[in-house]
Amino acid sequence: MLTSDVYNLVRGSGIAQDHAFRDQIQRAVVSIAANIAEGAERDKPREFAYFLRVAKASAGELRSHLILACDIGLCSATAAKRHQDELVQIGRMLGALIQRLV
Repeated sequence: MLTSDVYNLVRGSGIAQDHAFRDQIQRAVVSIAANIAEGAERDKPREFAYFLRVAKASAGELRSHLILACDIGLCSATAAKRHQDELVQIGRMLGALIQRLV
């Protein structure tokens, strides 16, 4: 699962030492699943679509943080690349679902 994988990446890298950055990364990854779940509990497709947009934005934020973490030497590019690719796919899937709901 993406959330546990990102937590493990953070724990095993230099990101763990930068507490503010670590917290932001962890909040972003948790936000993805939490917003999908919250939106799914809504009875209206427009509300669900709103929460999916928030989840999609969090996926983009997380991808950006992982790119930055590698650029500044806090984690290895190979460790983060798989997650970045997965986040692109998640963003595409969320975008397609949003289009079906609106």
